[in-house]
Amino acid sequence: MRRRGMTAIGNVHLAVLILLCLCSKNPVSTIDDEYPPGLTYVDVGAGVRIQYVDWGGSGDTIIFIAGLGNSAFIYDGFAQRFTNTYHAYSLTRRGFGYSSKPSTGYDFPTLARDVAVFMDSMHCGSAVIAGHSIGRVELTWLATMYPQRVKKLVYLDAAYELQRLPPIEFNPPKWLDSLTVATETDLSSPEQFQQYLLKCDGILYPLTEINAIFAFDTAGQYLNKRYSDAAIAEIDKLDTTQEYNYSAVRQPLLAVYSIDSSVMTEWFEYLVRKSGRTLDPSDNAFINDLIRAIRTRAESASDRLHEQLPQCKIVFLDAAHHSFITDPDEVERAMRKFMEEK
Repeated sequence: MRRRGMTAIGNVHLAVLILLCLCSKNPVSTIDDEYPPGLTYVDVGAGVRIQYVDWGGSGDTIIFIAGLGNSAFIYDGFAQRFTNTYHAYSLTRRGFGYSSKPSTGYDFPTLARDVAVFMDSMHCGSAVIAGHSIGRVELTWLATMYPQRVKKLVYLDAAYELQRLPPIEFNPPKWLDSLTVATETDLSSPEQFQQYLLKCDGILYPLTEINAIFAFDTAGQYLNKRYSDAAIAEIDKLDTTQEYNYSAVRQPLLAVYSIDSSVMTEWFEYLVRKSGRTLDPSDNAFINDLIRAIRTRAESASDRLHEQLPQCKIVFLDAAHHSFITDPDEVERAMRKFMEEK
């Protein structure tokens, strides 16, 4: 959840990269470790605590892993859909939200070990593991380091190998800048900030997620962020250089790819209207080129995955990067069909 300007993007929704530029234009510090009462944690060693949400339910266990910059609460409203047939949990990776923010431990084997330790604490022998975006880290390393702990894998717009894919270069129109800076009203409460993100991105992030990733004072005013820039930088660096050995994965695997052409077009057209301008050829060229590049990248990634794992299941959705928020019915349908297969 950060802006990169004219640079390479992976499988991250463009709007998310742009709209949270307020963190750089309104500089703030990071909240240090804090463990509010009423939340649940697991000690994973070396003084590190991982915050998790137990959504309840019965049956086999399903564990949801958040994307980069998100917390366990990003699945609020989606994880509950599975509690009629599964016991659902979601985790906040170290360095983010209410989890500890140590200076080390962001290498991929350690992040996978954190999940395994969590499973031990829940007395969970094995589970279905679902991960969004950078959640591919925990999914892939957990499946190869602790294969007996993983029943099935669900990659939610996550099955990419960025080091094998050409970067997507983008140069957003300059007029976008003035539309993505948060006003004092936008920062006046978690609810206002949630609506600000909805206006900019077309995604209604759970209010619980807003409060987990960003801190507000007792009056509701935005204060600062609850994630570590060092954690983002380290994980991001490794993600673009590390080999993902999908061919070593032995568990059934579903990859859901988001081809968000309609979502992105609607979002862009909304911003054009908000700016008081009309679409001109350069605007059309920008959004069409970007959509084409994202689609090509997803198709290349899925081809690469299928080469390594011919038995994997692949689904394409015309949905946003956070498809489980924008198109939960379709994502749930794809997941249940896969998880119910013997």
